Amino acid sequence: MGYTHYYRRKPQLPKKEFEAFIDDVFKMFSKANLPLNVKAINPKLLHFNGVGDNAHEDVYIGIKEEKQEYENQDDPLVFGFCKTAMKPYDKYVVAVLILAKYHFAPEDFKISSDGNASDWEAGKNIVNKLFGYGCSFDKVASSEDIKLDDCIAFLHPKKQEKPDKTVILPKSTPEEIEYVR
Repeated sequence: MGYTHYYRRKPQLPKKEFEAFIDDVFKMFSKANLPLNVKAINPKLLHFNGVGDNAHEDVYIGIKEEKQEYENQDDPLVFGFCKTAMKPYDKYVVAVLILAKYHFAPEDFKISSDGNASDWEAGKNIVNKLFGYGCSFDKVASSEDIKLDDCIAFLHPKKQEKPDKTVILPKSTPEEIEYVR
Protein backbone atom coordinates (compact mmCIF):
# COMPACT_ATOMS: atom_id res chain seq x y z
CA MET A 1 0.00 0.00 0.00
CA GLY A 2 2.92 2.42 0.54
CA TYR A 3 3.88 4.59 3.50
CA THR A 4 0.55 5.57 5.06
CA HIS A 5 -0.93 7.26 8.12
CA TYR A 6 -4.31 6.04 9.34
CA TYR A 7 -6.97 7.50 11.56
CA ARG A 8 -10.30 6.44 12.97
CA ARG A 9 -12.59 9.15 14.24
CA LYS A 10 -16.14 9.85 15.28
CA PRO A 11 -18.41 10.77 12.36
CA GLN A 12 -19.16 14.16 13.98
CA LEU A 13 -16.34 15.94 15.80
CA PRO A 14 -17.18 18.56 18.45
CA LYS A 15 -17.49 22.05 16.93
CA LYS A 16 -15.47 23.95 19.56
CA GLU A 17 -12.58 21.47 19.45
CA PHE A 18 -12.63 21.33 15.64
CA GLU A 19 -12.41 25.13 15.42
CA ALA A 20 -9.47 25.17 17.87
CA PHE A 21 -7.79 22.43 15.80
CA ILE A 22 -8.29 24.47 12.60
CA ASP A 23 -6.92 27.60 14.31
CA ASP A 24 -3.71 25.73 15.19
CA VAL A 25 -3.40 24.16 11.74
CA PHE A 26 -3.86 27.60 10.16
CA LYS A 27 -1.11 29.05 12.35
CA MET A 28 1.18 26.14 11.49
CA PHE A 29 0.52 26.42 7.74
CA SER A 30 1.13 30.17 7.80
CA LYS A 31 4.67 29.40 9.02
CA ALA A 32 5.27 26.41 6.72
CA ASN A 33 8.76 26.15 5.27
CA LEU A 34 7.72 24.31 2.12
CA PRO A 35 4.88 24.75 -0.37
CA LEU A 36 1.54 23.27 0.60
CA ASN A 37 -1.52 23.10 -1.62
CA VAL A 38 -4.19 24.12 0.90
CA LYS A 39 -7.52 23.44 -0.77
CA ALA A 40 -9.67 24.23 2.29
CA ILE A 41 -9.07 25.35 5.84
CA ASN A 42 -12.20 26.52 7.59
CA PRO A 43 -14.42 25.60 10.56
CA LYS A 44 -15.83 22.62 8.63
CA LEU A 45 -12.92 21.20 6.63
CA LEU A 46 -9.16 20.77 6.38
CA HIS A 47 -8.00 19.61 2.95
CA PHE A 48 -4.38 19.84 1.76
CA ASN A 49 -1.52 18.16 -0.08
CA GLY A 50 2.05 18.89 -1.05
CA VAL A 51 2.87 20.67 -4.32
CA GLY A 52 4.35 19.19 -7.51
CA ASP A 53 6.78 16.35 -6.81
CA ASN A 54 6.15 16.91 -3.09
CA ALA A 55 2.46 15.92 -3.49
CA HIS A 56 1.03 12.44 -3.10
CA GLU A 57 -2.44 11.94 -1.56
CA ASP A 58 -4.69 14.65 -0.17
CA VAL A 59 -5.35 14.92 3.55
CA TYR A 60 -9.03 15.44 4.27
CA ILE A 61 -10.38 15.94 7.79
CA GLY A 62 -13.88 17.34 8.06
CA ILE A 63 -15.91 18.18 11.11
CA LYS A 64 -18.36 15.59 9.76
CA GLU A 65 -17.50 12.48 7.75
CA GLU A 66 -19.65 9.56 6.69
CA LYS A 67 -18.71 5.90 6.54
CA GLN A 68 -17.85 4.36 3.20
CA GLU A 69 -19.57 1.16 1.98
CA TYR A 70 -16.45 -0.94 2.57
CA GLU A 71 -16.21 0.06 6.26
CA ASN A 72 -17.52 -2.05 9.12
CA GLN A 73 -20.93 -0.47 9.69
CA ASP A 74 -21.03 -1.81 13.27
CA ASP A 75 -17.89 0.14 14.22
CA PRO A 76 -18.92 3.60 15.51
CA LEU A 77 -15.73 5.19 14.11
CA VAL A 78 -15.05 6.32 10.54
CA PHE A 79 -11.80 5.16 8.88
CA GLY A 80 -9.47 7.53 7.05
CA PHE A 81 -5.93 7.42 5.74
CA CYS A 82 -3.35 9.35 3.76
CA LYS A 83 -0.49 7.85 1.76
CA THR A 84 2.38 10.34 1.76
CA ALA A 85 5.13 8.09 0.34
CA MET A 86 7.38 9.88 2.89
CA LYS A 87 7.45 12.96 0.67
CA PRO A 88 8.48 16.22 2.36
CA TYR A 89 4.87 17.27 3.14
CA ASP A 90 4.65 14.17 5.36
CA LYS A 91 5.98 16.19 8.30
CA TYR A 92 2.90 18.43 8.06
CA VAL A 93 0.59 15.42 7.85
CA VAL A 94 2.21 14.07 11.03
CA ALA A 95 1.94 17.49 12.71
CA VAL A 96 -1.75 17.71 11.78
CA LEU A 97 -2.36 14.27 13.30
CA ILE A 98 -0.57 15.30 16.51
CA LEU A 99 -2.71 18.46 16.63
CA ALA A 100 -5.82 16.32 16.14
CA LYS A 101 -4.79 14.08 19.04
CA TYR A 102 -4.28 17.16 21.19
CA HIS A 103 -7.63 18.78 20.41
CA PHE A 104 -9.94 15.74 20.31
CA ALA A 105 -10.74 13.25 23.05
CA PRO A 106 -8.93 9.89 22.77
CA GLU A 107 -12.20 8.12 21.94
CA ASP A 108 -12.96 10.70 19.21
CA PHE A 109 -9.74 10.45 17.16
CA LYS A 110 -7.31 7.51 17.01
CA ILE A 111 -4.11 7.37 14.94
CA SER A 112 -1.75 4.73 13.62
CA SER A 113 0.97 4.78 11.00
CA ASP A 114 3.33 2.69 8.91
CA GLY A 115 6.11 4.88 10.31
CA ASN A 116 8.20 4.45 13.41
CA ALA A 117 9.14 6.98 16.09
CA SER A 118 11.95 8.55 14.06
CA ASP A 119 9.59 9.06 11.11
CA TRP A 120 7.43 11.28 13.37
CA GLU A 121 10.26 13.50 14.66
CA ALA A 122 9.95 16.29 12.06
CA GLY A 123 6.20 16.65 12.64
CA LYS A 124 6.63 16.51 16.40
CA ASN A 125 9.31 19.21 16.22
CA ILE A 126 7.00 21.52 14.24
CA VAL A 127 4.30 21.18 16.90
CA ASN A 128 6.80 21.63 19.74
CA LYS A 129 8.29 24.76 18.16
CA LEU A 130 4.95 26.46 17.45
CA PHE A 131 2.79 25.33 20.35
CA GLY A 132 5.14 24.03 23.05
CA TYR A 133 3.77 20.52 23.13
CA GLY A 134 4.35 17.29 21.31
CA CYS A 135 4.82 13.66 22.10
CA SER A 136 8.01 11.66 22.59
CA PHE A 137 7.76 8.19 21.20
CA ASP A 138 9.17 5.12 22.86
CA LYS A 139 10.21 2.15 20.79
CA VAL A 140 7.36 0.96 18.62
CA ALA A 141 6.51 -2.74 18.80
CA SER A 142 5.38 -2.93 15.17
CA SER A 143 4.81 -0.68 12.19
CA GLU A 144 1.07 -0.79 12.93
CA ASP A 145 1.39 0.50 16.45
CA ILE A 146 2.27 4.19 16.68
CA LYS A 147 -0.46 5.29 19.02
CA LEU A 148 -0.53 8.74 20.50
CA ASP A 149 -3.51 8.09 22.75
CA ASP A 150 -1.36 7.12 25.74
CA CYS A 151 1.07 10.03 25.59
CA ILE A 152 -1.18 13.06 25.19
CA ALA A 153 -2.42 13.35 28.78
CA PHE A 154 0.31 15.79 29.85
CA LEU A 155 -0.55 18.36 27.21
CA HIS A 156 -2.10 21.66 28.19
CA PRO A 157 -3.92 24.02 25.83
CA LYS A 158 -2.52 27.46 25.12
CA LYS A 159 -4.52 30.42 23.91
CA GLN A 160 -3.66 31.02 20.26
CA GLU A 161 -4.07 34.10 18.08
CA LYS A 162 -6.88 33.75 15.57
CA PRO A 163 -6.37 35.11 12.08
CA ASP A 164 -9.10 37.49 11.04
CA LYS A 165 -8.51 38.13 7.36
CA THR A 166 -7.52 36.58 4.07
CA VAL A 167 -3.86 35.60 3.91
CA ILE A 168 -1.51 34.11 1.36
CA LEU A 169 0.32 31.16 2.82
CA PRO A 170 4.08 31.38 2.30
CA LYS A 171 5.38 29.32 -0.61
CA SER A 172 1.85 28.09 -1.21
CA THR A 173 -0.49 28.27 -4.15
CA PRO A 174 -0.82 31.71 -5.75
CA GLU A 175 -4.48 31.95 -4.84
CA GLU A 176 -5.48 33.54 -1.58
CA ILE A 177 -6.72 31.15 1.06
CA GLU A 178 -9.66 32.64 2.90
CA TYR A 179 -9.96 31.86 6.56
CA VAL A 180 -13.64 32.09 7.42
CA ARG A 181 -14.79 32.43 11.05
